[in-house]
Amino acid sequence: MKVLVIESGGLGDFVSTMPAIKLIGEKFSDAKIIVKLPKWYASFARNIPYIHEVLEMNPNYSIIKTVHEIRKDKYDLVINFHPARKNTIFTLLARGRRKVGYFVAMSSEHYSYRANHFAEIRGLRFKSGKIDPGISLYERALIIARLVTKDNLLFITDPYIKNDLSKKSTLLLERLSLSSKKFVTLHPFSSKSTKNWPSERIKSFIDLLALEFNVPVLILGSEKDLIIISEVIQEKPGKCILLTPPMEGLAEILSKSLFFVGVDSGPLHIAVSSGLPAIGLFGRTAPTLAFPKSFQNKKSFFIYKNYQCKCSYNACIEMGMCMSMITAEEVIEAAKTFQLELPNENLL
Repeated sequence: MKVLVIESGGLGDFVSTMPAIKLIGEKFSDAKIIVKLPKWYASFARNIPYIHEVLEMNPNYSIIKTVHEIRKDKYDLVINFHPARKNTIFTLLARGRRKVGYFVAMSSEHYSYRANHFAEIRGLRFKSGKIDPGISLYERALIIARLVTKDNLLFITDPYIKNDLSKKSTLLLERLSLSSKKFVTLHPFSSKSTKNWPSERIKSFIDLLALEFNVPVLILGSEKDLIIISEVIQEKPGKCILLTPPMEGLAEILSKSLFFVGVDSGPLHIAVSSGLPAIGLFGRTAPTLAFPKSFQNKKSFFIYKNYQCKCSYNACIEMGMCMSMITAEEVIEAAKTFQLELPNENLL
């Protein structure tokens, strides 16, 4: 049985489908699960034991060329876990005997990220259903898994991201002088600039973290992000380290953190899903749409400040007001609730 999972979105979108993919793999032991996803995080997916093959989406390819690539092979089942236009196009045009997922209208006035209809297509037969639009990405994906497996898969039962340190990740932490030292990881950036935590808040957080927890902070980001933030933190030597991590070692590096702080992006999903104490920073997007309620426990804390502005998902006209409302003091107070064992010696 050949199963193709299509995901054209970001890393966080993909991570939210992983429990569903795992459950499908456990139900159909003979299934070969293949995922088609963006090239930039393909190496992360290759480390997932229940994914057998990863097909990369080249960012320079047109939709037509990507469709041509997808149609090179035939599949027994094609799955689209998220309501996005590209996912819809690729799923509908794939060569699959059965297609299941969320399908959205192509015109912008009918498109919504929180589309609340899913469908199953088998030959000329079409069956659709409706869901609660307020449920999380993880729960949406599990609904599709339940439709595929015919099982009542309602809950995410266990962690599903491997935390064993690879040799490459261990060497990287040693190079950063963090292999035997406690540290906190911060990821204040997203591919959507409307989700970024402002530089001045980051600066305050670094100072307060040093004062309250006596540990350095590892700041993750793309090369472009880190160039921007490096200008702000030049005066804080020893308090923070900048890193663009290898995608295949991201989960392992996060697992060594004392706790994690991040905006609504892929690393936050990885941290929370791995069981790491995590604080999510939310502005335009609501945490209830990103994570199920079961994730909001003693090991995860979400700070949500919606300015109720008229900004779109991709563009902010309020100069990042939502994210600016989240203060470093709030984040530190949330971190204190984790009741962590702090180092006695000075690590700065």
